Amino acid sequence: MFLDRLRQAGPSTAAAAGWLYTIGSFLFLLADL
Repeated sequence: MFLDRLRQAGPSTAAAAGWLYTIGSFLFLLADL
């Protein structure tokens, strides 16, 4: 799956993707207000 590919890509890539997902979801919540 997607997460398995992230783990194989390396911890830095996984961390960056996690931050992007967190910021993206946060902005989505703000836009929903």
